[in-house]
Amino acid sequence: MRIITLFIALTSLLLVGAPAGAPPLDAEQVRAGMSTGRLLIEPARNQAMLSVITARSAEQRATGYQHLPRERAQPMWFVFPRPTRSSWHMRNVGYALDIAFVDGNGQVIDIQRMLPERAGYRSPGLISAALEVPAGDMRALGIGVGTRLRLIDEEKRAP
Repeated sequence: MRIITLFIALTSLLLVGAPAGAPPLDAEQVRAGMSTGRLLIEPARNQAMLSVITARSAEQRATGYQHLPRERAQPMWFVFPRPTRSSWHMRNVGYALDIAFVDGNGQVIDIQRMLPERAGYRSPGLISAALEVPAGDMRALGIGVGTRLRLIDEEKRAP
């Protein structure tokens, strides 16, 4: 009987949770720990710089844009500790994103449009990094397959 009562109590807590649409506190805390940097885009109509938020840890990469309102979306640079084949989802993201998959030489090998609340997006091969931006921004930035992307500086965000 105690086990059933405990189960009901815990289930009730999970159902009450946070208000609908409110981001989980841990997602905001994880993003607050991400660093910022500048990404060099070559050739992109000569050279250009893009300010990015950098996701380096597994937790930061998993959090990404989840529960982040569109108006607060900034370009996000995902870095992997070693070349990897990766899968991506759009759970808890309410707007479309473009993703550029980047190989170990910094070259964009594929770009995909990811739609809200969908899964099954995969890198076409081994990647060392990926860039996510709101849908349409990749083209506006002049980034395409073959473009080189390189993080040139990075610093921790001020608390």
